[in-house]
Amino acid sequence: MKTTSVFVTAVTLLSVGLFSHSNESVAKDLVIDSLVPGSPMNVLHTRLATLTKKYTSHKMQVSMGSPPPKSAVDAAKGSVDFFLYSPLINTFMKNQKAMYAKLKSAKELHSKLRGIVAHNGGIYAFITYADSGIKTIKDFKGKKLYMGPFGGAASRMGVGIIKSVTGYTQKDYQQSRLGISAGGQAFQDGQVDVWMIPNPHPTPVVEQFALTRKIRVIGVPEDKWSTPGLQRLLKLPGRGRGTIPAGVYGKNQVNKNKVDSISVFVGVASSTNLDAKTAYDITKTMWEHMDEIYEAGPYMQKMINKETAFFQMDIPLHAGAYKYYKEAGFNVPAALIPPEAK
Repeated sequence: MKTTSVFVTAVTLLSVGLFSHSNESVAKDLVIDSLVPGSPMNVLHTRLATLTKKYTSHKMQVSMGSPPPKSAVDAAKGSVDFFLYSPLINTFMKNQKAMYAKLKSAKELHSKLRGIVAHNGGIYAFITYADSGIKTIKDFKGKKLYMGPFGGAASRMGVGIIKSVTGYTQKDYQQSRLGISAGGQAFQDGQVDVWMIPNPHPTPVVEQFALTRKIRVIGVPEDKWSTPGLQRLLKLPGRGRGTIPAGVYGKNQVNKNKVDSISVFVGVASSTNLDAKTAYDITKTMWEHMDEIYEAGPYMQKMINKETAFFQMDIPLHAGAYKYYKEAGFNVPAALIPPEAK
């Protein structure tokens, strides 16, 4: 049975203007590339846009539709000001691998990326409806799965987890090639059997899935963590092991025990195309009004906080962000000091 779409209209988009490279406090129309509405990352970016308008002379447009690998390229070229970065995607770009294998300028573009803040990107847990008959990853054989944009970082991780746990290849199941928004709708409409996008849990998207139907959260079995495949995945940049407690989605979640799977740290980043004063303004505003970001939901405080502000960050900080962190007394790792500040 079809259910109402969880994907609501995002904040009204503002017109995009050119930005100055000076250090003067000139009002700018900024752009941040984000994920679909309802996702924790989109909530964070939307809150940041609201704070930017409320407390600075700048305005920020929340743009959606570009997959993170493309956003990184667009930021490096100056087409967007902020984006959702991933350490694994950054590694691919730096080494001209995977989706960047044919991009000759990948390494040069990577050298322009600069960090603003790191945060918890969630856990690669698989969601299915309880009446699907799917109880473990072994039951994925012959089923249709949505694991993010085909060939993207989330998709690659999902494929890796499945193969490490079961030995299945992509020939053993059907992988949807829809975009993120369409993939969520397809799961709701019963067109795919399993949905997986890394999210901090509980997440509003899955809460909507569980509003009218019972769901099951599926992760990595305890006896599979020592396999070579899972160990390789854990060693990838930005990856670790995360836990989803039982019952985080209320009475419509059928899991009786906690679920473990691969976790990921990501963050907000920019590039050397953005001037230091603007990056400083945005970083300062974010931290000084973090309480308003936390009002979005209890998951947000676990998602972004001072303890993990630089965790797994693998690009230098933006010079403007670095200036704020020094003034605010953050202990900035030496490896993250931007070349521009040395």
